[in-house]
Amino acid sequence: MAEYTRIATAIFMVIICLLSFLHLNYNYIPIQAVTHGEEQVEAPKLIHNSWKTAKPHAQIVRPTSPPDGIPTAQVEGGAIQPVERPHVPLVTYAYAESDYGRDNLKFFVAHGLHAAADFIFILNGDTDVDDTVIPKNLPNVKIIKRGNTCFDLGAHAEVLSQKHGEGSNAKSLRDIYDKFILMNASIRGPFIPHWSKECWTDAYLNKLNDKVKLVGSTINCMGGGAQHIQSMIYATDRIGLTIMLLPEGIGECFPSLQAAMGGEVRTTPLIKSKGYHIDVMLMNFQSLPNYEFENCTINGDFLYDGTYYGFSVNPFETIFIKTNRGISIRLVDQYTEWVDQSGYSSYDVCSLK
Repeated sequence: MAEYTRIATAIFMVIICLLSFLHLNYNYIPIQAVTHGEEQVEAPKLIHNSWKTAKPHAQIVRPTSPPDGIPTAQVEGGAIQPVERPHVPLVTYAYAESDYGRDNLKFFVAHGLHAAADFIFILNGDTDVDDTVIPKNLPNVKIIKRGNTCFDLGAHAEVLSQKHGEGSNAKSLRDIYDKFILMNASIRGPFIPHWSKECWTDAYLNKLNDKVKLVGSTINCMGGGAQHIQSMIYATDRIGLTIMLLPEGIGECFPSLQAAMGGEVRTTPLIKSKGYHIDVMLMNFQSLPNYEFENCTINGDFLYDGTYYGFSVNPFETIFIKTNRGISIRLVDQYTEWVDQSGYSSYDVCSLK
């Protein structure tokens, strides 16, 4: 009987010691890290909080904003003052209200924004996406509202060329930044394979070099006519943009859709006429040297369902896919659902260089 008493006493003392240890070290118990795809929960400060009250004090962690030192642009009289981070790329996103455009914008805001670039959303015409979709609390995200004129390419040209400031100190965005991406709401993306850690802006901009001054997702072969990069997304640097914004390129306010399409078609030949090259994401373009000259003439516009060598362009091939041409609707919808479910965020893979 005495033996059982000693054992029971020892067990009781061990329990008392363990409870005392847990009480003293409660604040140092590590919180399990959560990977992307799940809600990111920040551990609360547990001082004076029991386990019953700790959970309500947890905070959902939102994507981090750029450092506090980044100057915030101010909208004055409808004109945006430059953010002036020349070491990061500038992304201009042209938007006009449509059902597919709104869906694409929502997807881009959820998965394409990141802290390693500056973003300007150009809203053409009446829309409420500045209040309902685009975040307003990020210092590297700005909004310009303008009339629905000039079409997307002309809107890009206007915003990038407009001078801000007075006299000799006046600068345009094209004078401040070194690299640019011009895109519109007809495309959905970014679609990045789950195993890739590449930032979508880097995927496009890293193709630029001393020779290549214009990069896009696809090329239109025009059946032997004017071969050109299609304009729903352009990546370029300051040299390339200067050429593109000439009147012979997209440097005008286009009065009609036909005129805007003409600007798209002539921009690629204009870049080449200055001694530079182009590049695109399409795998067929990468398959042979000088593909655009030797093989491109046998095909036309790849951006229709089934017109890409008998099948359709895949979003993982081009990162962005047009959604207003009926291309692989079921596949694009499914990829969209999966990316949304995964919680993929460009904040996780895009970093300041």
